[in-house]
Amino acid sequence: MLSSRIIEEKDRELYNDFVANHTEKGHILQSYEWGEIKGKGSWVPIRLLVFDDETPVAAISILQRSVPMGKTIFYAPRGPVVHIKEKKVVAFLMSEIKRIAKERNAIGRPFSKTMDSKSPKAALDLKEFNHVLCFVSTLPPTKRR
Repeated sequence: MLSSRIIEEKDRELYNDFVANHTEKGHILQSYEWGEIKGKGSWVPIRLLVFDDETPVAAISILQRSVPMGKTIFYAPRGPVVHIKEKKVVAFLMSEIKRIAKERNAIGRPFSKTMDSKSPKAALDLKEFNHVLCFVSTLPPTKRR
């Protein structure tokens, strides 16, 4: 059964071990420490681990920043850390990110492109992945003058 939890300092090693050992998507910009560095400025790190029973299966370090009108933006450099073909895990992770985004009044699309989109196979995966990752902005459309 899939579950998730926000990671605190006491679970730093568990989180970092998962990110460091993920053969497909692990990246230093998703490490606990990178969030700490960015947290010294205007970003607030949010780290989430998804578990299948007790085993970590996905992770994301989201950087949150305040913007005008009481909103925030989320950014997850080189994230999330998940096997893209694990559709149930990806869907669960995205639903958790959307829930947190709603709670924190976040807008936009927080993910950077992390795959080489030059090959046709990678481009297909990237298109599918971005489709799953996209969430709707909470701001109404602005009128141009």
